[in-house]
Amino acid sequence: MADEREPQPRYRVRPVTTPVAPAEPSKPEPTSDPFLRPAAEDDDGYDPYSDRPADPEPTYQEDPWR
Repeated sequence: MADEREPQPRYRVRPVTTPVAPAEPSKPEPTSDPFLRPAAEDDDGYDPYSDRPADPEPTYQEDPWR
């Protein structure tokens, strides 16, 4: 007659963790003006490819042609 008890495992599974080396602290990027031009860029004052947004115009004007 077979033993009626539940079979016990012959091994035990345990999680194994390997410590990770600490990351270097992230240096905060300096806050800079997105429109600041590089020093080596031509400085004649003309900027045809400027990505500065245009000044907002009023949505309604009484009579703009006066």
